[in-house]
Amino acid sequence: MRKVNLMLSLWAVAAFLLGASLCASAQVEAAAVKLDGLSCPFCAYGLEKKLKKVEGVEEVKIEVDQGLAKLAVKKDKSLSLEEVEAAVKEGGFTPKEIALTVRGRLAERHGRIVLTLPGSEDILLVEANEQLQKLRETLAGADKAVRLTGKVVRKHEEGHAGHPYVFSVERFEAL
Repeated sequence: MRKVNLMLSLWAVAAFLLGASLCASAQVEAAAVKLDGLSCPFCAYGLEKKLKKVEGVEEVKIEVDQGLAKLAVKKDKSLSLEEVEAAVKEGGFTPKEIALTVRGRLAERHGRIVLTLPGSEDILLVEANEQLQKLRETLAGADKAVRLTGKVVRKHEEGHAGHPYVFSVERFEAL
């Protein structure tokens, strides 16, 4: 019995560490962060400088009137959502929502649908919704790359294995 408990404890620690190191780093092509409190060009410039320091960010465009920061991501680079959120907060703003365009392949891990980056262990949990169902029907079991556009939401639910974000598909394209 002690061996079973020890093995379960080790598995839980390994799952947490694995999940924590991989969270929300799929091949992001573009990101848009809706911001709370953005009202002047001077503040936007400060935020732009913070966001340009995030690893993987190639270009930042701030739309003050929309309260939006658009990020172009360097080709073949990952983007950490945690770093983006931290940069927004350091810039004095609150990130309301993050929209992404990501590329990868759908897979199932521990009973959950994830987006994987080929040649990497990076994954992004995908929320079950109507668009995901349509995508799975379109793929019909084929192992094809996909481009997904949607929103990322922080969720802490059981079975996440330490992943703080869930991606909700709004549009998709099989590549």
